Amino acid sequence: MIVKTVWAADPPKPPPPGEATRRFLAVAVDGPSAAPAASAAKATGAFKRYADTERLNLPDDRQEAPFAAGPELIGHLLRHLLGIGRFGWAYDVPVLGEWSGAAQAVTVRVHRPVPSGGALYPIEAYLAGGSGGSPAGLYHYDRAHHALQRVREGDHRTALLETLTAPPATPPDLMIVLTSVFWRTGIAYGDFAYKIQCQETGALVAQSLALTEDLDLSVRLHLDFDGALIDRLLDLPKGAEGALAVLVARHATLAG
Repeated sequence: MIVKTVWAADPPKPPPPGEATRRFLAVAVDGPSAAPAASAAKATGAFKRYADTERLNLPDDRQEAPFAAGPELIGHLLRHLLGIGRFGWAYDVPVLGEWSGAAQAVTVRVHRPVPSGGALYPIEAYLAGGSGGSPAGLYHYDRAHHALQRVREGDHRTALLETLTAPPATPPDLMIVLTSVFWRTGIAYGDFAYKIQCQETGALVAQSLALTEDLDLSVRLHLDFDGALIDRLLDLPKGAEGALAVLVARHATLAG
């Protein structure tokens, strides 16, 4: 059977290629009205912190001993995902190889375990626990101080599970939400920033899977979820930061 479509007027013209993506990015990467300028972003916006909230300092995990369940394991995982790594010092020498002897401007770059486009590091981590030694509550990882900052009291794992399209049958011991501060990369890369942020999230997920091979922890990635609900639960600034991935973790021996 042949069906002929009859238009009462001229058929609508399709939008130009990429228009839907541009509309999304117009909100995603513009950031808040008070977003810092590109020259100040690394100094003022590289670290997110919550003022006047309880902080749980994570233990130093740099010894070689195996990590038990609890803050020690959480600290090891978060440090090697988003923690502070080496520092890079660069001197502003006008001509390569020449040194005038006068004081020169110094640029200090703070590096992380996983590479980031432009070394802008837009990804933040939020943690929800309550069993297997993990602290109960909803926390933000303060990577500048290697600590957890409490966002909400109580066990929020069930609420986070309800946002997943295919949640696990039983509550996990730990859930980690990776979010992106869109403008942090957007100020340098514009529309291309969202792709960079997605790639960086993928690199962080791969890093988490590699890390948990040597830990008593199994991790499963979830990319299909209700982002609006997660953003409200985390109280993220609308249009400036949003969830990109959810990691569901369970202690292998306890699960077995």
